[in-house]
Amino acid sequence: MPTRPHAGARRFARDAGALGLGHAAALAVPLLTLPYLARVLGPGAWGEVAAALALGNLFAAIPAYGFDGSATRAVARHRGDEAALRAVVSGTAGARGLLTVLAAVLFGACLFVPGVPLRPDALGLAALAYLGAQGVSWGWCFEGLGRFRAAGALAILARAPVPLLVVLFVRGPDDAARVPLVYAACSLAETLAGGWLARSRAGLDWPRWAWVAAALRDGRTLFAGRAGLTVYLAGNAFWLRLFAGPAAVGVFSAAEGVARAVVGALGPVSRALLPRMARAEGADRDRLMRAAFAGALGAGVALGVLLWALAPLVPRVLGAGFAPAVGLVRMLAPLPLFVALSQVAGVQGLLARGRDGAVAVLFGLGGAVNVLSAALLAPRLGAPGMALALLLAEAAVTAGALFLLFRPARAAPSPPV
Repeated sequence: MPTRPHAGARRFARDAGALGLGHAAALAVPLLTLPYLARVLGPGAWGEVAAALALGNLFAAIPAYGFDGSATRAVARHRGDEAALRAVVSGTAGARGLLTVLAAVLFGACLFVPGVPLRPDALGLAALAYLGAQGVSWGWCFEGLGRFRAAGALAILARAPVPLLVVLFVRGPDDAARVPLVYAACSLAETLAGGWLARSRAGLDWPRWAWVAAALRDGRTLFAGRAGLTVYLAGNAFWLRLFAGPAAVGVFSAAEGVARAVVGALGPVSRALLPRMARAEGADRDRLMRAAFAGALGAGVALGVLLWALAPLVPRVLGAGFAPAVGLVRMLAPLPLFVALSQVAGVQGLLARGRDGAVAVLFGLGGAVNVLSAALLAPRLGAPGMALALLLAEAAVTAGALFLLFRPARAAPSPPV
């Protein structure tokens, strides 16, 4: 008869595998669409599209708020209490809806700001649609509930149709605006399907203001961290576009896309582990943390070697115009190790223990280092400068997370005699 630890390990492997299917779809999308778009659009037009998507992702940090951490944790803690669970899910959905409207208004205003390399034309409006469609997603709900198959299925729904739709509707540089529209349509399908499932699995009511306010309060500390995380996780193409031409942005985005696709293999394991870590205590938590660090170290090194080995294939797949991306991909080879260690220390070690403030500071630090380094390096070095800025940001977050997690606790003052 299997022991409880073995049964727990099997459940964790099953959960991570279910999320891994969704990640496989997320991995397949850039692997299938990037070569096609790179050749059909060329570095210049692809650079403009990448910058538009990056700006949409930057504003998407507003409706994302801190819910990926706070709401997932809250659902995991209350999933045995029907009334409390309904309040958490409905309140979070309502908060995301309100924040999506706010983000869309701010994005629309940004299109008219001089100096922003995106105008209220077809591409700018398509990027606005892409932002709006991402607003109310449901991964946090199903991961908190432990319904990892549902979370994986929704991720597949949002990504699997993308390559086919891109091939059908994007045939040349004049169709560049259709790329964000394809992503927007698939994200909207995920949102609608997720809302229907959430209503049947967790109960979903018209959100009361008290529930919305509670969700906003619970996630506000992580919001600052989420914003900082988005700055260097999703906005680098836009930052580079401020200092360099679209061709350089296209080459950098191709290299970053390859690196992010490899690094993304770490995501399903981290997301499956968070609810378990949030509930674990004492020796069980220590055991999980030791196993997580050992796995992160091995996976980070292995994925870094894989990234280095894949670099020469980039121009063969994307076209000769992307030859400079080889050096950029190899520059980014340390990225998987940084991300693996920071996920364990920051998400499993700090976030799962309720240290939201520390996580927010870490991600804010990463965003600040990224933007400052980009402003200093990108104007002089172009795409290599942006790649170096990204590495510096990830290294700062990793070092900070490890320091905060293992910093010795201050001794309590001795009582007066």
